[in-house]
Amino acid sequence: MLITLIAGVTGCPAGDIREDSLLVAELGLTSIGRLELVTCLEQEFRLDLEDSVIDQNTKVADLRQVIKRRDLVKRGRSLRFWTNSQAARTLRKLGDLLIHYPLFRYWVTLQTSGIENLSTLKSPVMFIANHISYFDYPAIMFSLPAKWRYNVATAAWEEFFFPASASVPMKIWKRFTYEYGTAVLNLFPLPQSGGFREALYFMGRLADKDLSILLFPEGRRSQDGRLLPFQQGLGIMVKELYVPVVPVKISGMENVFPRGTGWPKRGKVTVVFGKPLYFTQESPAEIVEIARAAVEGLQPENAA
Repeated sequence: MLITLIAGVTGCPAGDIREDSLLVAELGLTSIGRLELVTCLEQEFRLDLEDSVIDQNTKVADLRQVIKRRDLVKRGRSLRFWTNSQAARTLRKLGDLLIHYPLFRYWVTLQTSGIENLSTLKSPVMFIANHISYFDYPAIMFSLPAKWRYNVATAAWEEFFFPASASVPMKIWKRFTYEYGTAVLNLFPLPQSGGFREALYFMGRLADKDLSILLFPEGRRSQDGRLLPFQQGLGIMVKELYVPVVPVKISGMENVFPRGTGWPKRGKVTVVFGKPLYFTQESPAEIVEIARAAVEGLQPENAA
């Protein structure tokens, strides 16, 4: 039965799947496929699993042992929903007024277009934006009207806050950024390597409470401002959450605070909001392709 499930998800002939086959490297199991396979295993064998049970080194035999032992699900770090409370929103407003906005405007002359594309929308939506700089988040937040700004939770890669190997001072600094980012900026960790389903459940809970999500689907900052490939997990999120997707494009940040520089310099930045995208029958892969094209095609003059 296990071989049949793996063959169905990966598209590999069952006869080519061996017990020592690597699920990712040899059988081509994608991030989307990993979620699909774990879901199938749960339904077929009545297990409670996380997608983190499958990584780059997992073999078919390893997965068979997981089923045999009926391993308990390994939960990730607890996601903080209280950061969406009214008290937390008040804290963010104070932080923006006293710290974030004055500092940001010292460095950035901000120009926004396409806001009218939000006029007929109601939360929740998913904002997806290109990623150039650590300043991308405040650029988008300060481009949004207040009624949107303080009802958005932003996904940040978990591996940034919790690196696998780092010095003690760096771990302390990263922990501080995690505490500050979640409490004052309403960030939540989104893993790239595994444990994705817990974050997906959390995003579903946000959407159920009419809270929107900001996501940077490239997964890392672009070196020169050119758009990188989108992570395939975006298609799963959109498919599961069933919310409109608003493409956003940031331009000019590569001159203000690009990746690899230690200090920003003053400059002009443009944030463009595109028309919302609605997905119904598209596959996750198609959603990723359409969404990326929408972001890449945005220009200030055609945002409306």
